[in-house]
Amino acid sequence: MFIFFDYLYSSIYKVFDKIYGKEPQFESVCFLSLLQSLNILSLIFIYEILVDNFGTTNVSKSLTIFIIFSFIVFNYIRYIRMERFNYKIIARKFDNKSITQLTRWRSIQIVYCIVTVITYFYFLFILSR
Repeated sequence: MFIFFDYLYSSIYKVFDKIYGKEPQFESVCFLSLLQSLNILSLIFIYEILVDNFGTTNVSKSLTIFIIFSFIVFNYIRYIRMERFNYKIIARKFDNKSITQLTRWRSIQIVYCIVTVITYFYFLFILSR
């Protein structure tokens, strides 16, 4: 599972590097953490719907901030502080893949990002009605 997030971090890093022109390690960590947090919050929303709290949500702003901050701290330690998960090492690992494999990985990443955002806002909309 971490391999997917490693490659996603690498791809986010490359995009932010083209946009900002500097080493965007922290920005990449924050964006990746936001996506992971949206997944966890979506699972919490699904749980609330299944437990029949339909129409209400018990997810507070403080819980949301705690989840996002927890992922930022975890990913910061993993991708910035730990040398073996440095961007250059991760990028080198994926640069040796074939074009077909890279295309497959990129399409999975795009679908993951789109589904994550749509799912989160869909369940947020359902529970806020």
